[in-house]
Amino acid sequence: DYSDIMGVISFDGKWVAFARELEQIDCCYDAPGDYHVWGNYDIYIVRIDGDLPAKPIRIGHGYWPSWGDDSRNTAKTLYYSFVEAYGKASRESHNQIIYKTTISENGSFTPPEEYVDLGTDRRIGDAHLQISPNGRYVAFRDKYIRIYDIEKKADVFLSGGDGCHPSWGPYSRVLMWARRSVGFIDNGKWIKSEASGLGDYHYGSSQDMKWVITRQGSKGNDQNTPHDIMVYPVDASGNKWNINKEEGVLIGEGTWCDIHVLNAPLGTQPNYTAGIDGDGHV
Repeated sequence: DYSDIMGVISFDGKWVAFARELEQIDCCYDAPGDYHVWGNYDIYIVRIDGDLPAKPIRIGHGYWPSWGDDSRNTAKTLYYSFVEAYGKASRESHNQIIYKTTISENGSFTPPEEYVDLGTDRRIGDAHLQISPNGRYVAFRDKYIRIYDIEKKADVFLSGGDGCHPSWGPYSRVLMWARRSVGFIDNGKWIKSEASGLGDYHYGSSQDMKWVITRQGSKGNDQNTPHDIMVYPVDASGNKWNINKEEGVLIGEGTWCDIHVLNAPLGTQPNYTAGIDGDGHV
């Protein structure tokens, strides 16, 4: 009955995980729904490679889902964030937790279990936490964008300015975040960050990092209202980020966007090329 937001596509293209609003709250920000009310969402998955519409499956109470590297397989890891607060928590102190579950081919799943608790130290209860596909890093916002290395139990990166809505590339080496920034990380070491050339909010990428998707024309808090969705070719090989905005393709209007292209197995940077025609078809 209310907003479905934050859709992310499994790496095999069969499932979408998303956050579903529990009740309509149109306070002060966007309509429909206010994405700042972290505790007002549940996590669902829905199968998209068969007949549509399909019935969504509720996973648990939470926010901001993301898929693991194994989401190309029949059994898939799904992560999602959780904070205790029901109300707008961006200036309150609450534990920030990542939960983990395994999704089967038929949609059954293991009971969600706590994967990592970032606690409240130096953090302000924001639920914009997204874990990298390899399960090692958590990108999150306090005042800045930070990356927490679960293996080292330490922050490894602090952006030089404000930011939010972190979004990982499939190789767990590229991170995009609002507004218009991108960074590279390798084995627990931050390499560099730079301007991404993307839109203000909402990013996704193909599995070979040859294409990126973004939403254009945001005005700060209007996250749940439709704006132009653009796909751009990008060179994100090695530590490079070169976006070709002249060859961007307008897909249509939308809100929280994501993209995946099936190609070579994960683990190597494939020599993969593709084209997008004027209608936005790969």
